[in-house]
Amino acid sequence: AGLGAVGLALWGATSGVDTHLFPGGWPVLALGIGTTELFTRWSRRQVERIAQTNDRTRQVLLAEARQRIALESRREHSRYVADIVRPFLEQQVSGFPFTPATSARAARLEGRLRDDLRARCFRGTDIARAATDARARGVAVELLDDGGLDDAPRALHERVVATALRSLDAAVDGAIVVRVLPPGRETVATVVASPPDEEPRRTEILGDGTVVYDGTAVRATRGWEVAR
Repeated sequence: AGLGAVGLALWGATSGVDTHLFPGGWPVLALGIGTTELFTRWSRRQVERIAQTNDRTRQVLLAEARQRIALESRREHSRYVADIVRPFLEQQVSGFPFTPATSARAARLEGRLRDDLRARCFRGTDIARAATDARARGVAVELLDDGGLDDAPRALHERVVATALRSLDAAVDGAIVVRVLPPGRETVATVVASPPDEEPRRTEILGDGTVVYDGTAVRATRGWEVAR
């Protein structure tokens, strides 16, 4: 700003322009222009500071919102667990005899709670019911969720659930592992059924809805594609 004002004053003094056109002469004009330039720079810095302050405020608000959501999620999960476990615990505290059937029920409750923690994408679906029923028949069931369905279309989520349900409902012994894979993979989920004394049967659900049964692909119907 100072150099600009000095340069303007020198130009005015040597250019022959009538200084009477400007009250106070060229020095006053140069001072006014320099002051304006300084004010402009100060205003720009203030705008940048305000923008930075707004960014920090937004980050703080987002962090607080995430904390509130996490807290509410934990509270909801605590209520969910209490609703499942409380009747069983109250029954045992009241002196109800602990029998082999009670032990089996406790094992099913433990499995249901484990599923809820490790396979959240199946919460509220028929998978929880099917897994509990399969365990009651003696099937070892493991449900795993690595996030591949978090942002997937609802129809793809339903296709994974329907495919897993068929395997769970059909199993009478052995073991079944239903796993949703991490995001970004061509295969969204797998269902591996391992009957006793037989080779494991692997089913894959791809991102386009194709279901691959032991290497044989069954592509999604056009109705599924429209439903997406």
